[in-house]
Amino acid sequence: MTEEKKKLFLMKFYDTEINIAIFILRCFVGIMMLTHAIDKMENFSTIAESFPTPFGINSWVGLTFITIAELGCSIMIIVGIATRLACFIMILAMSTAAFFTFPVFVLKQSELAMMYLAIYIVLFILGGGRYAIDRLIHRIYENSKTVKR
Repeated sequence: MTEEKKKLFLMKFYDTEINIAIFILRCFVGIMMLTHAIDKMENFSTIAESFPTPFGINSWVGLTFITIAELGCSIMIIVGIATRLACFIMILAMSTAAFFTFPVFVLKQSELAMMYLAIYIVLFILGGGRYAIDRLIHRIYENSKTVKR
């Protein structure tokens, strides 16, 4: 196999490359979800009139919860603070959006929420990676344990 084919088909992934990929995925999904949160904030009263209530929650309350979750968790995911917690909240939100919002599950209506759901599951499994505040907090915690000994 030529050197070019090896590079193309037998790619080895190294720690730095994986962490860069996690960082890019965090920033991408965070920014994309922020656009949804900002749209909800700008058009809150209009959206609230027809916002679905799959669990019988008042539409205003449901819209408030999802807007806060989308906004707060997106920022947390972008900067990498409590990444797994933020992803867990968004997994719940996107599962609700994909599977409980409409009376009958139709893939075309749920595909965007399912794509977000898949990304949040991957980030939940991987965590924030090296380029996250979570990593900094972990290092400080580990160093404080070493100093106390």
